[in-house]
Amino acid sequence: MNPQVIALDEGWNALKVGGVQKIEEILEDMQGGVYKNRISTEEYSKLYTMVYSMCTQKPPNNWSEPLYKNYCDAIKDYLTARILPRIKEKHDESMLKELVRRWDNHKLMVRFLSHVFKYLDRFYVKRLSLPELSDVGSQSFHEIVFNAVKREVRTAILELIRREREGETVDKKLIQQVVEIFVEMGGSRNSLEVYVTDFEEMLLSTTAEYYSRESVKWAEKDSFPEYMRKAEDRLKQEQERVAHYLHSSTEEKLLKAAARRPSTCPTCRRLLRCSDIIQDASILGLVTPPPLPPGGGGRKAPPPR
Repeated sequence: MNPQVIALDEGWNALKVGGVQKIEEILEDMQGGVYKNRISTEEYSKLYTMVYSMCTQKPPNNWSEPLYKNYCDAIKDYLTARILPRIKEKHDESMLKELVRRWDNHKLMVRFLSHVFKYLDRFYVKRLSLPELSDVGSQSFHEIVFNAVKREVRTAILELIRREREGETVDKKLIQQVVEIFVEMGGSRNSLEVYVTDFEEMLLSTTAEYYSRESVKWAEKDSFPEYMRKAEDRLKQEQERVAHYLHSSTEEKLLKAAARRPSTCPTCRRLLRCSDIIQDASILGLVTPPPLPPGGGGRKAPPPR
């Protein structure tokens, strides 16, 4: 006896209500990582079997292609209708926290649905060289959510970093979690292109501008030893910043951005008239020494780097 043929509308409705919509509700109701509801093993088994049956029926009732399309559409509709509006209605740190929460939930949702629709990945997706279901989920989040809020997110992170440089206590874990999203948006190839283009470049620019302003303040009121002490302390702080919440590849570039600008300030250069001090400062790599005046004594200043 042949098994009953499952119609596309009937099967997809069961998968959408019992799988897609239910996992959405479970994640929406989750508080502090604790689930109020769960999908039972029996429910999961029924969903997986439904996908398997719909993908192994003989043509014209093999629904692999429309199931793949419906999965992609369901993910995109969820992100557009529910996730993006919840993030955009918040601002500053609240927006960052909402982004982290929604991204974590989205990864859980995609992981669950990828298991339910695994038969698609194993055969239909592989045979046609289509994007895997997990990649569809990540790429959809990138295109629909991340691209829509990345400028506001970057501004909020840079503001937290500025406040920390000013001595305020900030949520370092939150910064690290958001920075990690920029990294993860590079996709399965582990590319840092998104991180560099959409975050790091602006971080380096604002860092150079910040220390350019700071160096002028220090030069106007501090002795040279105090100036150098502050510069050295700030470089150590930037190294700690990388260790706490930035990608390790940023460290060298960040230190260069922080140390490059003081030498462009005329007031700062006036602190470096003594050739002995110039030598010490050059060794530290913090400044580019100015040339000695004609006939000046002391050790010969090293060539600019």
